[in-house]
Amino acid sequence: MKIPVSNVLLKATDALVLFSSPHSTLVQHYPLTESGGQLIFGAGAAVTDTFFAELAQRAHSSLMFLPGEVLGFSTHEMIWWEPAKKRGLFFHESSSVQIQEPIPLPALLFRVTATGAMSVYALNGDARPDLDTQLYHAPLMNVFGNQQVCLGSTELPDHLDPRRTAEYSEAYFRSAFTHGRPQLLTEQPYAAVLHEAARQGTFPTTLLKPTGKTLAELFGS
Repeated sequence: MKIPVSNVLLKATDALVLFSSPHSTLVQHYPLTESGGQLIFGAGAAVTDTFFAELAQRAHSSLMFLPGEVLGFSTHEMIWWEPAKKRGLFFHESSSVQIQEPIPLPALLFRVTATGAMSVYALNGDARPDLDTQLYHAPLMNVFGNQQVCLGSTELPDHLDPRRTAEYSEAYFRSAFTHGRPQLLTEQPYAAVLHEAARQGTFPTTLLKPTGKTLAELFGS
């Protein structure tokens, strides 16, 4: 039996069983093994103070190294950024935008929650964001006005893990872009903006529309 908690997959290894009567209580510790998907109790032993001390020590979270791109991490959500680079964008055949070549995109900031929601923002620069960094609307499709991504059938990793940030963003970019005109400071068609970015070799960040939020506000929301 295994369950995902935070960034690790936990396996059932021990059980405590409480035996009670109207006048007394006994706690027994049983080691667990698994066979054919069923948990099997080993020989029981009385619980001692030493056992509880060891259990309390093991309950403390292990120290984990966080990759440099991770800006915030908890059991409820994770925020990270990725520098500007060329990305393949897959447009659904029904989309009015049809571009085959990789497109230069600005630096992006992602937020995912333990409930499976994803948001994406653009950044006007390639430096590691700090709390005062202004956030912009991402120049991408399948994104609502509140920056939340319409995931459709996109499958994200099944639990938050700061070592797997690339898997989240790659899952989004592997999805078919079908709808939503990105909010930009231009009346040009979206396809024209992307073609110009491809021609210049960099995305024109002067066209990015501010959201009115800073990274600090995102942490506080």
